[in-house]
Amino acid sequence: MPNDHFAMFQPRFISLQRDLARKLGRPILQKSDALALEAAIFKFTGKLVSYNTIRRFFGLAPGGEPRESILDIYAEYLGYPNYESYNISQERHTFYTDWQFTATKSSWTQAERDDLVTRAIEEDRVAQSMILFIFQRLYATEPFEAWIPWLKSPGWHENADSFGLRMFYTNTFADLIRKRVRNETEARELLQHDVIVEWVVHFFVDYSTLMDGYFRHTSKVLYKRDGTSIFTSGIQSVYYIWNNQWERAIPFLQEVLSVGYDPDSYPVLNSRYFASRVYLEKYQDGTLSSTSLVQIQGAFSQEQSNMHFLLALELFPTMALCGFAQEILDLAQFNTGFNTEVIHWSASLDLDLMRLALMNAHALLGNYQAFSELEQQVSPSKWYASYKRYQEALYSLAERRIGRSELRFADSLAYYPGIAALT
Repeated sequence: MPNDHFAMFQPRFISLQRDLARKLGRPILQKSDALALEAAIFKFTGKLVSYNTIRRFFGLAPGGEPRESILDIYAEYLGYPNYESYNISQERHTFYTDWQFTATKSSWTQAERDDLVTRAIEEDRVAQSMILFIFQRLYATEPFEAWIPWLKSPGWHENADSFGLRMFYTNTFADLIRKRVRNETEARELLQHDVIVEWVVHFFVDYSTLMDGYFRHTSKVLYKRDGTSIFTSGIQSVYYIWNNQWERAIPFLQEVLSVGYDPDSYPVLNSRYFASRVYLEKYQDGTLSSTSLVQIQGAFSQEQSNMHFLLALELFPTMALCGFAQEILDLAQFNTGFNTEVIHWSASLDLDLMRLALMNAHALLGNYQAFSELEQQVSPSKWYASYKRYQEALYSLAERRIGRSELRFADSLAYYPGIAALT
């Protein structure tokens, strides 16, 4: 029987065990097999690995993990200079085999899909690249029904990393998704499938096509389908405000406020709720009420600190657009979102929205040094495809507010006439 101690690290050496047994021409199951392998290794390499060491390696006797020098001898017996070279060869073989399997495979079981998704989430780079290949084909040519089995894999809901990976895959193929929905008829076809609504509409908030194209069609159809909600009503209000049609936005803002704030709700939804309050108070009074400021402070106090960047995601840029500069700086002390950047890779992309909001605040207040420091920190080349044009507009709005005549992203600012009018 294999010994239990060795079982803790045995999976790392399964391929090496298999290849040693294959070259010897017999499985290593007992002492005589280990003796035969000892002799074969000595004959081929001139180096001795005792049969007891071999027995421990195959789990036939108690012992710890083998030394690197022993692994090198095993690899030499198999025809490699050392164990490192053997490992590289095995990884290459696995990569080619996996890719050949994926590129030629016409159908998948759900278990195979789930296994590949799990491997990707566990940072298996081969699996991640394979899913990129699969999703490229799905989004480009496959009917919407074919997307569903891949999107339903439970691994996508495993943890924060799997959440970020979903965002990565969706944004990577942003242009393919946009091409699949060019009018309201195609949007209705997409929205027939709830799992796709969750993945590609709720998850892929494509502000870069909100004025026209994919997201305008899907958000409009989703509102007609589902009616009032923070998400559906909020997106409709943003469309009209960014189109400089504030009066048409007011009923949608009021719908959002009718739903109310829920501290247990997902923080992005609460961010949209407070953003709607900011827009409405801007329209009605031109100021942000002390009541709203206190409630926003309370929301940051109630929310987990690692989710603060999501609570600020819609709120802070909205405050910046509306010109509430000092209020942003006052609230920033309650927002610990930047602490998340070092531990959550997707947060670092979202946090550029907060930086752009702060750039606008400092521009309005004439804080040139603070503006410049933040400008050095933003990374336009890394922005998500879904937010890129919106972020560019915020950037150039801040530039205009600081007094620049030549704007880096003037075309993106012009795409949102309502944002451009807020200068």
